Amino acid sequence: MPIVCCSRGGRSLPNQGRWVRRLAARASWALLCLELALVPDLAAAAGTAPADGVSASGQVATAAPTRLPTGTPRRPARRKQPARPPASAATPPAAAPAKAPSAEAGVATAPAAPDSVAAPAPASPVSGDSKVATPPLAASTGPAPAAQTSVPAPPAAPEAAAAAAPVNAGSATAPPLPVDPAAPGNPPTSEPKSVTPPPTSGIAAAPPAQAERKEESANIHGFFDVTLRSAYVTPRGLVVNQDRGLVTQAIGAMVLPLYSGHGILDVAVIIGAWSSVHTDQGDAKVGPWNEFDFFANLKLTFLKKLDVGAAYVVFVSPPGNFQSEHNLEFTLSFDDSSYLHGFGLHPYAKFFWAVAGDSTVVLGQKGGTMDVELGLGPSYTVKLGKSPRYPLALSAPIWLTVGPESFWGTTQNLGVFVAGLNFSLGLGFIPRRFGSWHLVGGIQDYYLINDNLVAAATALGNSDSRNRVMGYGGFGFNY
Repeated sequence: MPIVCCSRGGRSLPNQGRWVRRLAARASWALLCLELALVPDLAAAAGTAPADGVSASGQVATAAPTRLPTGTPRRPARRKQPARPPASAATPPAAAPAKAPSAEAGVATAPAAPDSVAAPAPASPVSGDSKVATPPLAASTGPAPAAQTSVPAPPAAPEAAAAAAPVNAGSATAPPLPVDPAAPGNPPTSEPKSVTPPPTSGIAAAPPAQAERKEESANIHGFFDVTLRSAYVTPRGLVVNQDRGLVTQAIGAMVLPLYSGHGILDVAVIIGAWSSVHTDQGDAKVGPWNEFDFFANLKLTFLKKLDVGAAYVVFVSPPGNFQSEHNLEFTLSFDDSSYLHGFGLHPYAKFFWAVAGDSTVVLGQKGGTMDVELGLGPSYTVKLGKSPRYPLALSAPIWLTVGPESFWGTTQNLGVFVAGLNFSLGLGFIPRRFGSWHLVGGIQDYYLINDNLVAAATALGNSDSRNRVMGYGGFGFNY
C-alpha cells in the first residue's frame, strides 16, 4: 500500500518506491549489526571458538572476525575486489599509443599486458628525493591476497598528458609540448606536424604553375653567304676593283626576334658583318683583306608586308685606304607577292645618311650628306620537279641612286643605274639540322651616270668605262 505523508495533505508521494527501499535497507543493516554483536558473546559462553578449516561435524568453518568490545556495532567485512588499473594505464588504442612520462616526472611505469587483469602494485618506499618509483605491473588472473592494499597510480606527467590529449586544429592555444623520442622508455615516434598554417606576411601566394605549358620553340635565326666575284662595285656606283684578280666576299648575320604581335607587328634586330678579300692586294699588314663592315639593323614588320628598318653601318679599311665611315640607313619595303600569285615586284626605298668619315664615293663631301636609292626586286619561285626540296628563286633587281650635289661632289644629282639577274637554288639533300643550304649566282650591270663616279674609278686604278658588268657565284645557308 502507498505510504502517506500528512505534511503533504494526505497525498502519496511520486517517489514512494525510493523511500520503501531506503527503509528496508536500514532495517536489514540494523538486524545484521545485532547478529554480529551477539555471536561473539555466545561463543565465549560456550568456551569454544570456531576455527578455520573443517569442524568435527564435517562442516566448513570460516575464520572469526576480529572481536570488538561488547555493544560496539560492527560493519560487515567486504570482499576485496582486484584493483583495476587506472584508465591511463589501460591498453591504449592503436591510433593513439600512450607515451610513458619522461624521466623528469619521477615515475617509470609500463603498460599492462593485453587481455589480462593487472594486480595492484605493492606499496613502494618513499625515496630520499620524494619521488615515487613504481615497478612494472605484474599480470595476474586471480584475486589479490587480502593482506595487500591498493596503491593508486601516480598522476601522469604533464608532457605525457599533453601528448595524449587531442589537438584541436581550430584552437588558438599553443600546441602541446613535444615528447623527446630519445628519452629512456619513450617509443620511437615521428616528428610532430603542425596542424595550423604558418602566419603569412599579407602577400597573396602565387598561383600554381600550369600542369602543361606550351614550350616555346627557339626563334633565333640568321644567314651566311660566301660569293666569288669578278669585280667589287658598291651599291652607290664606286668601282673599287675590277678585272684585277678574284674578289671574295662573305656576309653573316643573326636575326633576334624581339616581339611578335600575331601578324600585326613583328620586331627584330639584325646584327652582322660583311668582309671583302682581294687577291690582287698584297698589303704588308693585312694581306688581301680589303674591307670590313659592321651593321646593326632594327626591323619592324607590319601585317607581314610592310618593312621599316633603321641600320647603323660602319665601313672600315683594314689596310687604311680610307678613314672609317659611319653611316645611317633607313629602309622602307613592301612585299606584294600575295597579290600577284607568288610573283612580286618588292618595291623599296633606302635613305642613306653619311654621318662622319671619308666620302663613300671618294670625291664627294665627307659626312653630313645623303643619297636615296629607289628600286624594285621582282622575284618568282619555281619548284624543280614535284619535290619542294629544290626551290629555284629567280630575281631581277633594278635600282637608281640620286642625291644632292654635295654627295657626288659635282653638279649632277643622278648616280648609278643597276640591273641584274640572280638565282638561288635550294639544296634539299642536305639534312635540315644543318640549316637550309642554297647556291647563289647571277650577273649585274652597273651604268655610271655621274661623271665623278667615272673619275673615282680611274683614281683607284680601274678603266674609265661607264658600263661595268660583274658576275658572281657562291653558296650560303639559313638557320
